[in-house]
Amino acid sequence: MIKFNRLEMGFRSDDKHYSFAELSSSNYHFGKILDVFPDYRKEAEDHLSKPVKLNPSLADAWLYLGNCIWKKGDLPLAKSCFTLTLSKIIRDPSFFRRGANCLYLMQGPNKKIFCQLSMLERRMAQCADNQAEIVEESIKHAKEAIMLDVKDGDSWCKALYQI
Repeated sequence: MIKFNRLEMGFRSDDKHYSFAELSSSNYHFGKILDVFPDYRKEAEDHLSKPVKLNPSLADAWLYLGNCIWKKGDLPLAKSCFTLTLSKIIRDPSFFRRGANCLYLMQGPNKKIFCQLSMLERRMAQCADNQAEIVEESIKHAKEAIMLDVKDGDSWCKALYQI
């Protein structure tokens, strides 16, 4: 089993001296690293929860937090992360001119989120009473992912898998 030391990962123990943007970024990257493992890790969830609390418009942090919670087995909460991400899309272009951290901010619908939401709904349909309704939603989200990038083979494969 691999263990990570915060100092080895480039983090200091005196987090209080960092700005919110730096804390968000460091926690996001550390959580993302821990989420690479196939099993659920509480530490990954803890690190991925911090950036979304500090800045709820970090799309990738929501995506990885949703994936982490999915591994935990809490499918409704994972779906909540994905759908919340889609509802918080920033549509005001002036927001980005005000010096916001554009690296991870949502700039529009994200095909990765639609793909993950589609796969999650397909998984949720397996043990639900209203399977047809959930599969319909899943197909709808897969189609939305394809509409965002028709050349993305990954989205096409996930959509075709559902049919």
